[in-house]
Amino acid sequence: MVAPEGFRAEVQEVEPEEGGSFRVENIGEAEGMEQYSHTFEGTYQELKRGEKIVWTDESGEGEDSSTVTVTLNAVPDGTEVTLRLDGISEDVAEEYGVAEAWEDSLRKLAGQVED
Repeated sequence: MVAPEGFRAEVQEVEPEEGGSFRVENIGEAEGMEQYSHTFEGTYQELKRGEKIVWTDESGEGEDSSTVTVTLNAVPDGTEVTLRLDGISEDVAEEYGVAEAWEDSLRKLAGQVED
């Protein structure tokens, strides 16, 4: 798990199998974020090595669970990662900066695997 900019991820539980659960806490480390943390937890619905990961995220604040689908496609220079988030309202996504947080996390992940 790669946390967005200004955070570190602390993995508390991971059962990497269909039906398995996970729990990860993102802890603020940047100035002004030190007192903030958020725990993400959910259940893996589909795991296809090198192709797709689907999980339900049951950690939404005031929201029902959402579904996250990550697809991986081989491209000439590496792997294209596509993320789809279903079941979260646009208002909540905007208020919590969900798209920006995912973009930060994916950018940090790319930096780690490209080095």
